[in-house]
This record gives sequence, C-alpha cells and structure tokens, in this order.
Amino acid sequence: TVGAQAQHDALWFDGEGVPLTAPGPTWRSSRPAVASVDPRGRIQAVAPGEAIIEATHDAARALTVVRVVSDADTGAVVDVAPAVRHQVINGWEAVAGIGEADCHPDAVARYRDEVLRRAVDELGITRLRIALRSGTESRHDPWPDYRAGRMRYAEWRATWMVATNDNADPMVADPAGFQWGWFDTQVETMVLPMRAHLARRGERLYVNLNYVDFFLTRGVKPFAQMREAEEYAELVLVTFQHMQERFGFVPDAVELNLEPENAAYTGADMGRALVATQRRLAAAGFHPEFIGPSTTRAANALPWHDAMLAIPGARGLLDELSYHTYTGVSTPTRQAIRIRALRDSLRVSMLEHIGAGFDGLYQDLTVAHVSAWEQFTLAYCGMRSQPGNGGVYYQVDQSNPQEPRVNITYEARLLRQVFAWVRPGAVRIGAVSQDTGVRVLAFVDTAGRETVVLRARQPREVRVRGLSPGRYVANYSERTGRVAVDAEPMIVGADGEGRVRLPGDVALTVQRREVVP
Repeated sequence: TVGAQAQHDALWFDGEGVPLTAPGPTWRSSRPAVASVDPRGRIQAVAPGEAIIEATHDAARALTVVRVVSDADTGAVVDVAPAVRHQVINGWEAVAGIGEADCHPDAVARYRDEVLRRAVDELGITRLRIALRSGTESRHDPWPDYRAGRMRYAEWRATWMVATNDNADPMVADPAGFQWGWFDTQVETMVLPMRAHLARRGERLYVNLNYVDFFLTRGVKPFAQMREAEEYAELVLVTFQHMQERFGFVPDAVELNLEPENAAYTGADMGRALVATQRRLAAAGFHPEFIGPSTTRAANALPWHDAMLAIPGARGLLDELSYHTYTGVSTPTRQAIRIRALRDSLRVSMLEHIGAGFDGLYQDLTVAHVSAWEQFTLAYCGMRSQPGNGGVYYQVDQSNPQEPRVNITYEARLLRQVFAWVRPGAVRIGAVSQDTGVRVLAFVDTAGRETVVLRARQPREVRVRGLSPGRYVANYSERTGRVAVDAEPMIVGADGEGRVRLPGDVALTVQRREVVP
C-alpha cells in the first residue's frame, strides 16, 4: 500500500556456482514515481500503479513487479504479475500402484481402467514412478509363486530388496540373473494404459524409474548394489535394455535411490553410481534424465546433493534436485533447496509425502519452486469408502469385489485444481493475496493463457487484478463434497480486473479462454 516499505535481497553466483557477496547489485525502478528503490534494495511505495524493480550485477539481471495500491484496496484481493516468471512445470507424479498385488483380484480387474483413466482425465497425472527393486537381480522370480498362491504376501515382500549378484563381472550381464515378473506387471498394468490415455489427449507420460533398496533389517546386506557403482550401473542398463526390447520404450528418468537414509547409502555412493550409470547408458544409446537425492528428511537433501556432486565427473549429470517432506522441512529449508538448484542449474521436485495436500503443494511451489510434485500412490483398496485416506489419490471400496467403488480422496480433489489445469510446460508467474484466508497460484501455459488457482476455506468473493482482458472459465472442487463443478465465468476487462466467488472450502481455478474486444 502507499507509504509501505519492503526490503528486497539479491543472491548471485559466479560461473562455478559459488555465492558472491561483494560488490552489491545495482538496483533500479522503472517508475520511481510509483515505487522507488534505494541502493540497498529497500522499496518505497509512492503512488498507486505498477513498477518493475530490477537488480543487475555485470551481465546478470533479475526482476520483480511491485504493484502499489491505495489503503482502500484490502480484503479478498489477489494481484497477478505475468511479467514475473518462475519455474517451468515438468509434471504431476504418482507412484505406480493401484493395489494390484494385494487387493481383491476381482475388484482390481474391475476398477483398474477407471482409476487409470480418471488419474489422467480427472486428476491430471503426467508422471509415473515405477520401482526398480534391488531384488530384481536374482536367480529366482518369486512373483509367479506369489500370484499362484504358493507364497504368502509377507514371504514375497521379504524378497523385494534381497539381491543376488548375477556374476562376478559387472561389465558382462548374465540374463538369467535378472527377473522381470513383478517389474513387467507394473509396466503392463499401469504404464502402458496411462501412456495410451495421455496420448489420446495429445500428451505424453513421463516415466520415472526409481531404484529401491531399503535395508529392512539391521546388518550388512550380502550384496548392496549401490555400494559398487558398476554393479548398480549394470542393473539400470539391463533394465533399459529389457524395456526397450519388450515394450519399445525406456524411462524418461532414473531416480537414483528412494530415501537413501533408509538404505544406509551415502551421497558419495550415489555420486559414483550416477557417474557410472550415465556413462554406460550413454554408450548404449540411452540418455535419460537423472533425479536425486530424494531424501526422506528434506533438510538432508542438500548435504546428500553436495556429496553426490563432489564425486569427479558427477557435476552436470543431475537434472532434478529431489526431496521428500516427512521431516526436516521448513521455509528456510525449502528456500535453501531452491537456491542450491538455482546455483547448479537444476529443476526441483518434491517426490513423496504421504498425506500431503494443497498446503504442501503451495509451499513447495512458491518457496522451493518445484517443477514436479508427488503425494504418493495412485490408488489402494479398503473394505469401506474412505475418501479421507491421505496416502493415495484414489481410494477404492472393495467390500463388494464385483462392484468396487472408486473415490477421489479429499486432498486429491483440491490438488486436481492445479494438476488438471496446469500442464507440463506452463510457467508459474507472480501472484500475491492481500487476504490471509485466500491462497493464490498463477501460471501461463504454452499457448499464452493465464491460469489462476485460488484456495479458501470459507466463502469469499475475490477481486483478481493484473490479468489479460478476456473471458475466463471457472471450475472448483470442494474438499469433502463435489468435484469439478463449473462456476460462473469471470470476465476481465481492459483494467485487468475480474471477480469470482469461492463458495466455501474449495480450490477454484480460472483460465483465460476468449479475448474480449
């Protein structure tokens, strides 16, 4: 508001990513009569209007938009600043899992197609994480035994992360030493149908191959693949070759290790594995992206990341700095992750938190600047309807296996207002709310259309300012009620302002569709 002050800070780095402290940047305002800025970055709001504040240091520059409003402009008002560009969205992820291994087989057969179709068309999932369990490297395939009832679930689960080396030479793989029963089931049951659903929409599924090797019992594993970089690289290479031969495509990315703290691996182990795997995949003609370190504790992401990149040859090979938010998460931690990714020219992703919802997504998008985000698995079953299940996007009531009921969960109802409307390639743009009861996210897609997502827990009429003139379609989902309800369209005039009503505990999305003459 007029008369207010705000301190802005700038962070800058040299060509090696080392933070610099002096000399300071040069500050400039495009309209000092609206908002002035002093040599230390303190902004003074002078008069209503909009100004661009720019910080420069040699050839580097960064900017933000300051909108100054009168004292009367308070309440449910959100301001959008399309000139402020943040991260490019890569996609919305789920773990490939619908209860296919342990829910009632009759129910799974009936609900599988509905879940996968709705995950694409209703929820908006565009990335799928498939597990490469360390136990894939083995002389025996336990999956057929489990499926035929010759092995109990607990016995089968005990084999997931018990690997047996195929031979003593990591440079020459023995095909008999790798078993694909469970792995192929993931691809055939979930990956192939979702690829087809997205292809019908003119989009593509991003497949994330995630190595999993939890140490489920104390002690030393007889064969811990990631401790021997070439053995780890052999497993990943054989997996790519198997997928290419059997299915005709390979993963888009390799997520190096799921929650390495649970696997007793170090960042250095991951760095050596990264170098060896990239070299061998490239030699075979495969060029996936690499994701890591995917730590359980968000605060561990940076020390693991730095230890990975300290390995000779590792710097420049990682594409996405990933973390989970089970513990060790705070605003400073998210800020530090964003800054480290900026320094190393990486995307950021939050790739697991069972129970996370819109609030977590909002923090990860606006503070850490994530380009990809995941709650957890696609679906799981129960003996009653439990839409409050925070660990899945869809919960299935299989009390009657012949007529299973698929429920989109409470958190997924709100997440869809971002996932389904904000597609890969969209850019997050500046947005701020003057009402603490309303959270706002804003994006511009590859066609140049603005999308604004508003979240409130109580009814609100919201003024949205700073948008391009046009007709904006509106759609909302109630947290515990209806999903994907079309609302009255929002018309934005030449002044860039429109109004929309949020009916209650909802997330509401507006997107520009038509230009008003």
